[in-house]
Amino acid sequence: MTLTDRLKKAASLERLDKAISESRAILELAVNPLLLTMMSILNRYQELPRFRHKLYQEASKVLLHKWDFKEKEQLNHDKIDSDKIDEEVKQIICGRIAYKMQSSGKGLAGNIISREDLRETITESLSGLMGTGATACAKLMVEQLRDRNFILCFLGGYNEDYFAFVHRTFLEYFCAWEFVRQFEKQRTLDIDGLIEVFRGHWRDESWHEVLRLMAGMLNAKFTGEIREYLIGENGEAEKFINLFLAAECVSEVKNRNEIAAIAGDLRDRIKELTKYGVYQIRRQAVAALAATWKDDPETLPWLKQRAQSDDNSTVRRAAVQELARGWKDDPETLPWLKQLAQSDDDWPVRRAAVQELARGWKDDPETLPWLKQLAQSDDDSDVRQAAVQELARGWKDEPGIFELLCDVAINDPFDRKYDWQDNPRQTALAAIIELYPDRPQTLAIVRDRAQNDRDPKLREFAQNELAKLERK
Repeated sequence: MTLTDRLKKAASLERLDKAISESRAILELAVNPLLLTMMSILNRYQELPRFRHKLYQEASKVLLHKWDFKEKEQLNHDKIDSDKIDEEVKQIICGRIAYKMQSSGKGLAGNIISREDLRETITESLSGLMGTGATACAKLMVEQLRDRNFILCFLGGYNEDYFAFVHRTFLEYFCAWEFVRQFEKQRTLDIDGLIEVFRGHWRDESWHEVLRLMAGMLNAKFTGEIREYLIGENGEAEKFINLFLAAECVSEVKNRNEIAAIAGDLRDRIKELTKYGVYQIRRQAVAALAATWKDDPETLPWLKQRAQSDDNSTVRRAAVQELARGWKDDPETLPWLKQLAQSDDDWPVRRAAVQELARGWKDDPETLPWLKQLAQSDDDSDVRQAAVQELARGWKDEPGIFELLCDVAINDPFDRKYDWQDNPRQTALAAIIELYPDRPQTLAIVRDRAQNDRDPKLREFAQNELAKLERK
């Protein structure tokens, strides 16, 4: 590899890493191996689109780039003009396949279409272009979609009579694309029809990805009406998923200035949910605000205020987590987290700060010694336990960690006010058993705790584990 090639490769990797770190939407997709591969391919030649529906569109172009008909002797090539099957026609075919699937009784959850229905759908899509050649072309295209484009696969990998999209992602994207095409191109669906799609499916979370993608593809004028509908629904019985879906849809809009009033109303409603009586909803509301309005200058100070002074522990912990994950590159975040971890009055907040710092700043040279100090000398046993957990999870192969865990398992102070499972000694002992089963000291320390620990429940735990070790 030449120097120029190495520099190009390095620049490409840097561009991909930057795109993933700077775009929450791309980060969400990067956890999927197939989409990460597609992103890597696209990244060789261009910057990745920031919005998810654009990224799906570019990925589908890669998959649908070449449909080769030339080597199929069984077809009458005089009747097939493959040049007519351009990108838009390919998109239409996949969109109709997805629409056919979701129109079945099982909807999106089914992700299944028979060979017969698949051929019929493709034939109908091509009949206007190819006339009598559409049927023959459809027969070939079924195999192309599976063997060459890898968009479809046999159901379960072996049933050749039924097909499915190789990944649900493409079913959802093409399904959303088909709805938008019917609205914008065919005019067989009007705005009331689009709202009916949302009305029929907002309660079903398996549809949320389709609805989000639709919101991103549509003009903001129309998505504003859809969001207004969602906000107006009474979703309390459904845990307010109408409002959380509306927030996800806002995150897909390119120019939020066009829906500023609706987005502002929605933000205020979600802020109110941080005071709701169910802790899961409070937590989800904080996460929704941090994700959808991350670029709003009011969001960061609002989250800090919630983390430091909200009267609800769940809201405070959620705010700490969102700040640590969404504002990791802010130079004030790390020292702020350390301050919370060491001196906040609420132990769940301190615990959350320890966990986020250990996971988000693992490579920081100060993190490991800081965690060691917390694990061995913090005044709060829950904070010590959190530090022990993170050391075992992230640094088990680091020199000295095994010895530190042994020290905690034997010498950590016994406090009767805590449940035995929250005791750092139990956490350290469980980590030693799980992570270092073959070390000769492990059996000795488990035997010692089984006989000598001050906590009877911890002695019982050690006795049970000792029996398992001695049977091996």
